[in-house]
Amino acid sequence: MQKEIKTSTFVIIVVAIVVLLGGGVGAYYYFSNRGEDSKKSDGASNKSSTAVVEEEAEESSDAGETPDTEKDENGWTIYKNYKYSYLISVPTGATISDESEEQGDIKDSNCVEIKTDNYSIRIAAPLDEANPTICLRTGFGAEWSEGPTDSIKIQGIDYAPVGMHSEAASAGYYYDYFHIDLVDTHRIEYTTSVNEKYGTMTKTEAKNAVHTVLKTYSPAE
Repeated sequence: MQKEIKTSTFVIIVVAIVVLLGGGVGAYYYFSNRGEDSKKSDGASNKSSTAVVEEEAEESSDAGETPDTEKDENGWTIYKNYKYSYLISVPTGATISDESEEQGDIKDSNCVEIKTDNYSIRIAAPLDEANPTICLRTGFGAEWSEGPTDSIKIQGIDYAPVGMHSEAASAGYYYDYFHIDLVDTHRIEYTTSVNEKYGTMTKTEAKNAVHTVLKTYSPAE
C-alpha cells in the first residue's frame, strides 16, 4: 500500500514538472514572438513618422516665401522684388525683412529693409494712390538744410542725398540718416549708427559699406 502511494506521488510530481516546463517554454516563445512583433510594429511606425516629417518638410519648403538665393560676384544673396521690379544684393551677415504694413511675400513687399548692427537701408516703392504706405521717416525736428550731405552713384547716376546727423563724440557715438529719390521713382533711406570706441566699425567704414550695397541696386524686369 505504501509502495503504491509512493508511486502515485512520484507520477504526480513528474507530471507537474512536465506541465511547468511546458508552460515555461510556451510562455517564452509567446513573449519572444510578441516582442518581435512589437519591434516590427514600432519600426513601421517610425518609418511612417519619418516619411510624414519628410513630406511636411518638402511641402514647407515648396510653400516658403523667402527671397531668391541667387548669388552675386561677391557671394552676396541677390534679392529681387517681382512686384516693384528691382534687385539689390544683401551682404553676408546682414538681414533683409518685410517692413510693410501688411506683411506677406517679401518678394512683393513695398517696404524692404536690409540691416546690420552698424547700418540699415530701406527701399520703398513709389508713393502713389495705389501704394499709400509710409515706409520711410516723415519728421526729424530739424531743417533738412542743416543736415549733412552725401554723394553716391547708383546705376550710373550721381545723387547728392541730404539728411540728419547726431552724435555724442565723447562717447564715440555717431548717427547719420540720408534720403534719396531715385529716377525710377523708388525711394531709399539709409542710416549709419556706430560707436567708434566700442563698436566694430568707424563712421567712414559704415558709410562705405552702405555705398557698396546701394551700388548693387538695379531696376529689373
